[in-house]
Parts: sequence; structure tokens; C-alpha cells
Amino acid sequence: MRELLAQERHLEQVLHNRKRRVMRARSGERVAGVLVPLLADADGLDLLIERRAGNLAHHAGQYGFPGGTADPGDATIVETALREANEEIGLGRDQIRVLGLLSDIRTPTGFVITPVAGSVLGPVTLCPSPSEVAFLIRVPVSFLLSPGAFQNVTQRSNGLLISTEALVWEGHVIWGATARILRELQRLMRP
Repeated sequence: MRELLAQERHLEQVLHNRKRRVMRARSGERVAGVLVPLLADADGLDLLIERRAGNLAHHAGQYGFPGGTADPGDATIVETALREANEEIGLGRDQIRVLGLLSDIRTPTGFVITPVAGSVLGPVTLCPSPSEVAFLIRVPVSFLLSPGAFQNVTQRSNGLLISTEALVWEGHVIWGATARILRELQRLMRP
């Protein structure tokens, strides 16, 4: 358990001691926040990733982190990520210790996403919203940090075949914006 706490502390220090890339939304782009949840258990530290429901207007059937577009009532992008995590998978704000922000990323679908790394406190019961989440997977951080975690894959996007880098875990192919977030997290968490 000490090693897990050390990994989280290391990530928190790195996030607070570096200059992250910040992007301003261009005309027509939407600002979004996602929570990158880290869960500790007896087996190690895991990342919680959702497969989005197939009927959603944006990113249907794709793997991602809980999150979404900022609402006018959200004081900060961190509040957006925490609110969305509660709505999508039932994680309460009091169950998350925010570790810091990763670099903003721009998507081809018109979003500027701010990933918020957070440690999930204690054992939790997750309640995925069936209207938004098909299922959840846990990817061990030890796998993310391994040399072969990312592979080049061919994916179909908007009718086009594209070659891209993806994290492939037990048959789950995680690509696009989520893979870019995971790649940065991998760099930050390596000692």
C-alpha cells in the first residue's frame, strides 16, 4: 500500500511542479473536463475507464473517462469533471482527492478537454448510469507503465480508416483523446 501512496504522491508532485499545456477554446469549440480516476486496492493502483453507451450523440461506444461539457453553474473545470463523474458513475465529490490537472487536449470533434487526475478515497460502490455508460474497466497502472502498453492500430472513425496509437488492455482498444491522456499520464508517472 505504501508503494501505491508513493505513486499517487509522485504524480501529485509532478502535476504541481510543472507547467502544463493550457488551450483556449476557439469559436465553436466546447470546453470539457474529465476525471482520470485512480483506484487503489490490494492488487495495486488502477485507472477506471468507461465504455460510453452506444446511443450517445458524442463519442458513442468509445472508451473514455467520466466527464463532459462545462455547465454555466460549474465554478471551475475541476467542478465539471467531479459533477460529471458523479452523474456518470456515481462517484461523489467527497470520494475524490484531486491530484492535479494534466495538459489540455483539443479533439477533432470540437472539444478542448482538461483531464483532472483524482485519487478515489476508500472502497466505493460504482453506479454507472445505463443511459451514458455501457460498462467500466479497470486498467492497472503497472500495465500503463509497461513498455508494450501502446500499440499501433487501425480504427474506423467517421467512415475513414485511420492508423493511430492505442492502449490495448485485455481486448479493449483505447484510442483517440483517451489514449493521448493516458500517454501523458504514462510519461508523468514514470520515475
